[in-house]
Amino acid sequence: PLRRPAGKKHFIRIFPNLQASITAYMRNLNRTGAYNEFRLKRKQMRATKNLIDGMNLSATMSKYSGIGHNYVKILQSIIKKNKLVNFDKEFQKKLKN
Repeated sequence: PLRRPAGKKHFIRIFPNLQASITAYMRNLNRTGAYNEFRLKRKQMRATKNLIDGMNLSATMSKYSGIGHNYVKILQSIIKKNKLVNFDKEFQKKLKN
């Protein structure tokens, strides 16, 4: 916000903990029209019983941020660096049990 152009507004939401942040993020993905492609891709993955793969789904996230495809690159970098695909696999295992 300190570098924003004059007359522009940026809203920043502060969460009490990581889980609250994740919950809000997922709620936004599941309800907002800009993420229809995300939801369709996730639905296709479920229908074919493929892994719900965050790396693959992240490619649909260019409308999440004003920086567009750069957001996708940042998101994918975070997924790779933190090996978050492992969480996708663990979550999938829990669903099957």
